[in-house]
Amino acid sequence: MMIIVAAAAFVAPAAAFAPLQQPARVVSPSVLLRASADDGNAAMSVADAVADAMSTPEGTTELKTLWDTLDKDGDGKVTGKEWGSKVYAEQTLMSKYFGGSSMAEIGTGFNRINADGDESLTWEEFTGQVAVYNGIKQLKAAMATEEGEAELKGLWDRLDKDGDGKVTGKEWGSKVYSEQDIMSKYFGGSDMASIGKGFNRIDTDGNDLLTWDEFTSGVKSY
Repeated sequence: MMIIVAAAAFVAPAAAFAPLQQPARVVSPSVLLRASADDGNAAMSVADAVADAMSTPEGTTELKTLWDTLDKDGDGKVTGKEWGSKVYAEQTLMSKYFGGSSMAEIGTGFNRINADGDESLTWEEFTGQVAVYNGIKQLKAAMATEEGEAELKGLWDRLDKDGDGKVTGKEWGSKVYSEQDIMSKYFGGSDMASIGKGFNRIDTDGNDLLTWDEFTSGVKSY
């Protein structure tokens, strides 16, 4: 099973900040970090720049203002064409957050955040991807300590109600109410409905089950 994080905490995200090398089994911020063989550090620096900005009201406002400027027709979506039309006027800010040192490179930035290729991206989709990236970083940090890994393993064992070593979508959903805070902390979601959908974000092959070993190897290989 491949674990990919994508829009919210583990959806794979969504992985927009290209490029990032991905092993066979990986937790990846989907649109946030697109797969590529080179320059992973550059990708991470772009992702971190956006995530850091979104952690403050001032940074969020600056990014939202840029986003609204890019959305020329005001329909709530930024398209590749709209992005390209603003590269000259917004070169400094677009480079700051989305990478690129020349107008041509900045112009290709849209492809780094539009991984599904549908030629449009809403503010909500974009900010969801940022949340995914932050969630992945938090999981990585937790798994790097004995205390954090123990907390996650304790949660995993509680989710595995029948003790068969696998967490299913049904088991996940049955624990959302009682484990809301910790599930939100590590897998994203601000309400029970969105936390409940967290399982779909980590079960990308759709087989409705996930073992602890599959989960941890995915996090650690990211």
